[in-house]
Amino acid sequence: MVTHTCANRFLSQTLHPDPNWMNPQTDVLTDFLDELEDKLQFRHWYYGHFHKDRVIDDRHTVVFHKVLRAGEGR
Repeated sequence: MVTHTCANRFLSQTLHPDPNWMNPQTDVLTDFLDELEDKLQFRHWYYGHFHKDRVIDDRHTVVFHKVLRAGEGR
C-alpha cells in the first residue's frame, strides 16, 4: 500500500523527535487511514509526507530519499 500520509496511530512514531510529536495533528484523511488500517489486508504500507526515511515497524515505512523495491523497508 502506498499513501501520502499515514494513519493516526502511526503519527507520533513517525514524527518523533520533532516538535509536537506527542500531540500530532489529525484530520479527516488520517482518520480514514485509521479505518483502512483495520479493514484492509496488506503486506507493507509505505508513506511519505514527513521528509524522513524510517522503518516504523515490520509493516510500515516512511520514505523520503530512499528508493525501495516493493516489499523492502523491513
